[in-house]
Amino acid sequence: MKVESRDLDHNDQLLRVEATILKRMQHSEHVPVFIAAGNFQLLFLNLKLAAGRTAIFNFILMELLGKSLSELHKATPHRQFTIATVLKVALQALSALRDLHSVYFVHRDVKPGNFATGLKNVNVLYILDFGLSRQFATFDPGMKALKLRKPRPRASFRGTVAYCSINVHKHLEQGRHDDLWSMMYMLIEFIAGRLPWKGLDRKEIAVIKQTISKKKLQRQFELTKSLNKFKGCPKQFGIILEYLSTLRYFHRPDYEQIENLFVIAIQRRNIDRKAPFEWGLPKPTENAAKKTDGEHENEAEKLNKPEGGAPTAVAAASAEALNASAPQAATAISAPAMAAATTKSEAAAQENRIQATTQCAS
Repeated sequence: MKVESRDLDHNDQLLRVEATILKRMQHSEHVPVFIAAGNFQLLFLNLKLAAGRTAIFNFILMELLGKSLSELHKATPHRQFTIATVLKVALQALSALRDLHSVYFVHRDVKPGNFATGLKNVNVLYILDFGLSRQFATFDPGMKALKLRKPRPRASFRGTVAYCSINVHKHLEQGRHDDLWSMMYMLIEFIAGRLPWKGLDRKEIAVIKQTISKKKLQRQFELTKSLNKFKGCPKQFGIILEYLSTLRYFHRPDYEQIENLFVIAIQRRNIDRKAPFEWGLPKPTENAAKKTDGEHENEAEKLNKPEGGAPTAVAAASAEALNASAPQAATAISAPAMAAATTKSEAAAQENRIQATTQCAS
């Protein structure tokens, strides 16, 4: 249950928006079940400053969830998830954001604390806290079509400094791609243990993000051992970030091809997508605890052994009604039929085509 005072119009608006989004997203498996929303009165009798005063509170009642990704991440050794966990988190986080964007809202505060596991099923992730969300399109009854909201010349800073995109630092209106930038920063932190700008102030963080966005991101991910900024991250992350750097407020991200790149990273590491997250695994038994270092190393080698297969393609998304009124992305990720790609070399060729398309936009 979430409760806020109704004394301020700002708080009233925040909870109403959050309730609206929760109700619209009940089709998604990545939002908690919406139970009720409303308000209640509370009479203060004993407080000196508020004695005899009646206050009104708004509330939202929803399904109880488990731990947040922030809590789970902090509980890991060296604050690092396994690559298997991160890539499976990536698929669910992307799906959650795609569902949110399908009801024409952007989150504007994507971070580990705003994703949580289910209480009973800890292998399903839920997106939370829509208090900073903003609608980017409205329905025009007269035209019977969706209409994109025009971006404001200067938008207030909304979000969390560590995870927001460079566009937020520049006070630009946030679009769907900005949510995906935040998601990628979150995933990088899960793998590397920390972001390159951890502990710096907002201005210093903006300078680093701007510098990174101007470089060839794919190259940085290929040189992770020497740069140590994105240590352990799949090179597909660099391809995705380079693509996101070509998008602007009006563009619809190519969710399907971003998903395909995550799948390529998963299959090349022979990761079982149906296996539980690391926090859902049974605790090691006494016999498992007695394994030698050599046995653990052998298991790690098996886990990281690349697989020859390439992912089965996700069918191209059907055109949304919104796309009719919005220009296409400056450079959409190319979407050839990846279903025919059944070998590692063909998957590599697909990546090369994606990279070439992205480079043409830079």
